[in-house]
Amino acid sequence: MSILKIILIVTAAILCAGALIATIVYCVLRSARKNRANESPKRNIPDERKENPAANLAGKEGEQAVQWCIGKTVVGKQYVFNNYTFFAGVYSNEIDHIVVNKHGVFVLETKTLGGTVTGTEEDEFWQHDKTNGQTEMLTNPIKQNATHAEIVGKLLDGAPIIPLVVFVKNNCPQINSDKIVPLSDLSRKLNYGNDLLDSAQMAQFAKILEENDAHLTTEQHLANIRRVNDCLKNGICPACGGKLVLRQGKTDDYYGCSNYPKCTFTRKNLD
Repeated sequence: MSILKIILIVTAAILCAGALIATIVYCVLRSARKNRANESPKRNIPDERKENPAANLAGKEGEQAVQWCIGKTVVGKQYVFNNYTFFAGVYSNEIDHIVVNKHGVFVLETKTLGGTVTGTEEDEFWQHDKTNGQTEMLTNPIKQNATHAEIVGKLLDGAPIIPLVVFVKNNCPQINSDKIVPLSDLSRKLNYGNDLLDSAQMAQFAKILEENDAHLTTEQHLANIRRVNDCLKNGICPACGGKLVLRQGKTDDYYGCSNYPKCTFTRKNLD
């Protein structure tokens, strides 16, 4: 074999080896670019957990998740009241959310519970099996919310009231009730059914709610409950500060204010 052929073969081998190395380097670099491209959007895309509190739930975050799902007031379409407080007698009441739209007036109670919850509409208490293995009994939230719905119904005379208990963690499939809704189905539930209210009626009911809104913070609401309970324990009228005295009624005894008839506060018992 001539020297020229040997040189040509060696040169060809070097070129092939170079091409192979170049191909390997290109593939490595392309793979690295893909990895960086895949990682980069994750750093640049806003964290949905900050926009949707449903990704990080605990206490108030649960109410914020429901609020995020409901949206804001849009005049003529829906009217939204969050952490709505009002007085029924001496007691302040707090409702997590009220939504007024063409389908009715929705009174929403929010539950942010882990684990599983079991119960029926008729039960006084429901069982809550926590994720840590502990079990506790809860007051039936349907009955709890029914009290709020009844009060709102009296305030908005003639309004179609729809009470719903929202399970933020969607862990309520074992509860058979149309008054229970997982957060994942809340939007559909609020926009489902016949049109029961026109725009004028919606605006009217929203105006009544706004006029009766006590605008209390949660701390102020809880402080008022403590004040009323302390008054009752000490036999003091929470409405005017008079003394509560035992009176005989037509059927049962009851406690009335010593300042009657100026103050008409009554109570069946002081517990």
